Formats: sequence, C-alpha cells, structure tokens
Amino acid sequence: MPLATRSVVTMTTEADRSTRDFLIKYAGVTEADLSDEALREGDAELAKNRAAAHRQAVAASWDVDRVAAFLNLEPASVRRAASEGALYSFASEVGEALWFPTWQFTTSGLLPGLQEIVCALPRSYHPVTVRDLMTEPDADEMLDGLSPVQWLTDGHALADVMVIIDGRNRE
Repeated sequence: MPLATRSVVTMTTEADRSTRDFLIKYAGVTEADLSDEALREGDAELAKNRAAAHRQAVAASWDVDRVAAFLNLEPASVRRAASEGALYSFASEVGEALWFPTWQFTTSGLLPGLQEIVCALPRSYHPVTVRDLMTEPDADEMLDGLSPVQWLTDGHALADVMVIIDGRNRE
C-alpha cells in the first residue's frame, strides 16, 4: 500500500474522508487496504524493508577506523571530514556509528570531485539510493554507459556527473 495512503486513514476530518473516498474510487485502494490490520501489516513490512536496506548499505561500507587506516588519518579527522562534507557517510540506525560507503574510495584515495558530489546530494537520500546513483550506469547515456564512479575514476569531467545529480534532485 502506498505510504501516502497510511496517513489518510487515521484522520477523521471531512477533507480526509474525501481523500479516502478518492483513493478508493480512483487509486485502486480498497476498504480492506485501509483497515487497521492492513495498516499494521504495512507498517511491519515497511520496517522490515528499511532494516534490510540499512543492512545492505552497512555491508557495502567501512567504519571510521577502516577509513582512517585507508586514508592514513586519525579517526577524529575522518569524523570531521564527514561533518564538513568531504566524505559521504550515514549514521547507524542505533548508536553513534558512522558508515562510509566504499564507492567513494579508489585505489589511489578518494573519488575525484567527492566533496562537490557530497554537497550536491540531498541529505534525505537513503544510502542505497546514493550508492545506486553513483555505481549504476547512467540511464540517459550521458556518461557513455559508465557509472559516475567509473566516469570520474577514468578522469572525465565532474560537471557531467553533477548534471546527473542535479537532474535526479529535480525528480
């Protein structure tokens, strides 16, 4: 069931009832989809999917100590670089742990243009969305079938990648 549907069913104003009626009439949502039991099941499924996505993102990431060793920095410097936008990181679901997806590291250090990329990425993007954006070949073929990571690693222009990121931000 779409997330937008969930908030509608718990409201009781006339406008909310109108929205509910609209969803049933035009969006293929049924009364059963809007039942308390269906909503609880949807919440459970959503929580399960979020947890799986987080595990997937963590599995393709390094912790602060691994990044510090790779970049020959102190862990505090790695944390500072993340807070300043020089490295892309995301927080653990519980606790204070930071994770650094491996797509931003190359055999020679950091991905060229990384700070500009990090600054351009919306903070609302899930780490899996960011990983896919950076590692999957560009669907519009602006990068000759390469992913942004491959494009930049091969020495091509950052501006081309920024056009893709900007376009994704407008979607």
